[in-house]
Amino acid sequence: MKTTQAKKIKSVIPKAGARGVDPLQGVKQAVVCEANTNSVDFKPAQVDDHNPNRGAFSIVKDAKSGRELSVYLMLADLVHNNNKYYILQALQNKNTKDFGLWVRYGRVGNSGVTNLAHMSSEADVIKNFFKTEKAKNSKGYNEIKMSFG
Repeated sequence: MKTTQAKKIKSVIPKAGARGVDPLQGVKQAVVCEANTNSVDFKPAQVDDHNPNRGAFSIVKDAKSGRELSVYLMLADLVHNNNKYYILQALQNKNTKDFGLWVRYGRVGNSGVTNLAHMSSEADVIKNFFKTEKAKNSKGYNEIKMSFG
């Protein structure tokens, strides 16, 4: 897989203002990014650093799509002062072969809230992963591609 790099495009950035001031007031053009998919190779996804037992888990791969079930979602909304992330990973314990859905979310810059929901089967963890991802996407979260070096 390849990552996407943005090409620099001229944009107007408003000065930070006091509360109640629209941060986008005076913006006449939006920032648009063009994809360059020939830049960086992806390495396999890694279990989140904030998982206390990260060495005991591996990321589940969906047999149907071949996709590793690990996603980093972000919601940035200047008008409503939102700058949030949501990490979602379908995990399998290497020792016990149990499954779980790992979630970490919060405001960018904070370590956030974590939860590991235990699932009864691989099918359950895959179903819940896609259901949660779809729900977050419908709320405006977008996937951020990560390249681990």
